[in-house]
Amino acid sequence: MFKLYFFNPMDDVNRLFLLNERFALYVLSSLFLFGTYYIQKNKDSFWFHRGFIYMGIFTFILGTLIDVYHTVHNEHYRNLGYSYVLAFYAAVFLFIGFKYSFRSLRIAGFIVTAVLVGKFYFYDIWTMSKIVRIIAGFTLGTGFILVSLFYQKFKDKIINDQNTSGLLLLFLAIFASFFASPLNAEKIDTKGYRYYKEIQIPKLSNPTGSEEGEKLFYGRIKLDEDIVRHSGINDRKIVYNDRKVPFISRNVMGAYEGGEKKVNLLFQEKDEDMNGIYVLKLPKIPSKTRYKSIVAEGSGEYEIKGRIYLGKTLDDWKLDSDFTIYSYNGENVLNEIKFNSDDEKFVRIEISQNASNIKLEFTKVLYESVSEKMEFKKTVEKSDLESGFNSDTRSSVFYFRNPMKVPIHRAMLFIKENKFERKVNVFFKNSSKEFELLEEGTIFHKQNGSSEINLVFSKPISSELKIEIFDGDDDPLTLEKMEVFILQEEIIFPLKLENDSESIQNLRIYYGNPYAFYPEFDFEKTFSDSIHLNEAIIQKESENENFGYSIGEPPVSTWIIRGFFFSV
Repeated sequence: MFKLYFFNPMDDVNRLFLLNERFALYVLSSLFLFGTYYIQKNKDSFWFHRGFIYMGIFTFILGTLIDVYHTVHNEHYRNLGYSYVLAFYAAVFLFIGFKYSFRSLRIAGFIVTAVLVGKFYFYDIWTMSKIVRIIAGFTLGTGFILVSLFYQKFKDKIINDQNTSGLLLLFLAIFASFFASPLNAEKIDTKGYRYYKEIQIPKLSNPTGSEEGEKLFYGRIKLDEDIVRHSGINDRKIVYNDRKVPFISRNVMGAYEGGEKKVNLLFQEKDEDMNGIYVLKLPKIPSKTRYKSIVAEGSGEYEIKGRIYLGKTLDDWKLDSDFTIYSYNGENVLNEIKFNSDDEKFVRIEISQNASNIKLEFTKVLYESVSEKMEFKKTVEKSDLESGFNSDTRSSVFYFRNPMKVPIHRAMLFIKENKFERKVNVFFKNSSKEFELLEEGTIFHKQNGSSEINLVFSKPISSELKIEIFDGDDDPLTLEKMEVFILQEEIIFPLKLENDSESIQNLRIYYGNPYAFYPEFDFEKTFSDSIHLNEAIIQKESENENFGYSIGEPPVSTWIIRGFFFSV
């Protein structure tokens, strides 16, 4: 038996389900164990006689499951087969055990039932879509309630009178309750998507792989403003000949070149503590670039510590960072003072008293290319925001429900008041449907015209947003509108062409379904950046002429389940 369980030499045979030598070995082993039980059951001196029947039941079930494993190759249908096998044996054992008062079979039936329930809750439920989980769980729970009520009412007849019709009802109730566990999501139905665009690929080239009778190409489209405005991360689907196509989404980046320019020294002086002070004016650099560092050179050997300040004017400075530059024997040299500038045009460099006698020359400023995140703007009117006031924290609260689940990477607040400075916290709704702190910051608008009303997030957020502005003892600010910015994305997808066709037809992108779930494909893990991409063109937006929600999909299915739940 040990060899049969763990070292079956016939594991690789490929035969008809249950009609093969492998399953026959398990059946014969089970019959041998049942026969041993029958022979030994009347011998009081042998205490383990019931163990043979349990081993026989286990062997019979194990043989059937192993036959499912080797006969069914599709993962979904294999899991389906496991559930059917367990449900079948549970029902048969309970039926026979109650009808013929066979205690061992009743116990086996309950154990198999427990295994099946555990399989549903600890495995099946995590592999289903949300709506199927709801339906499956509701159906399973209903089945068990009916079974428990029936058993309590007819318990005496089931055990003593061997009521066959009652047992048949029990059999059907248990078996039907388990039909929910193997459910899986259906193929995509485009009726629930309000918009679509035709996708055209002018010329296909460089197939990266091929199979018998098929050619494999990869396409790329850049999402335009229509798609960004009417969809979110969950409801974009690529469809080719009425079948869904796997894809990945990624941000579109624009790159530019870097360089160097001469920096202008406006003046230098020493303060009352004899610290050296240099004031520089930064040159204008090309768009889509940013300042990187200032190169400082001195004579001889030195090590200088200092601070660098940035300002939009000569009267308004803010500390950027501390720095150290040095030159040892003319070989070991560090002469770049790094800084991060936004709109500042002036630089103030302060060096310590000990190094103030060293003559420094600031020869140039270096700038670098910026990998720019391309983005779209979407205006959120005041009517689309929900507002409130938290009297405990003296703060104004604004909610943006983000119904289309667009991935927001920054937001800009438009405040009516001209002068203010307030602390602000931004929250997002996490997977537990609770608001979690995303960013802390300060917004302000000062009399000199400087302002900061831009909220940049550490990561794009596609859930609800909560913005809390702390007013203190001041009057609440008036938020007139908000602009949210969505990074432009591109979609990459594979296409298999049959025969020698070089053209693509019936290729579309569907979008505009706020109830869709986020797509998950293996393609995201297997895609390589070295693959040649064929540039695709998306056509004008069209409304889906077949638009309508299916009864088996949200929101209709959700309404039905809620209605049924509250009605009972």
